Amino acid sequence: MKLIKQAQYGVFDFENRDVSLRAFNTFDLADIDINSLLFQTGYLTIKKLDAERQTVTLDFPNKEVANAFSFHLLT
Repeated sequence: MKLIKQAQYGVFDFENRDVSLRAFNTFDLADIDINSLLFQTGYLTIKKLDAERQTVTLDFPNKEVANAFSFHLLT
């Protein structure tokens, strides 16, 4: 949450977000992509894969996770 607040992301910045597959190749915690981190921790899930463009669409897996994320971000 600290990283998200520092970068001034909002809750809606993570809904139906297209992300390059290259974002998942970073293993350096000091330089990790926020979308990759949220995917790896279970806050986001892959909703669609575009193999031609080498992107995935990430979104919250369900309303409960989206609500919990919103609550923690706003507090």
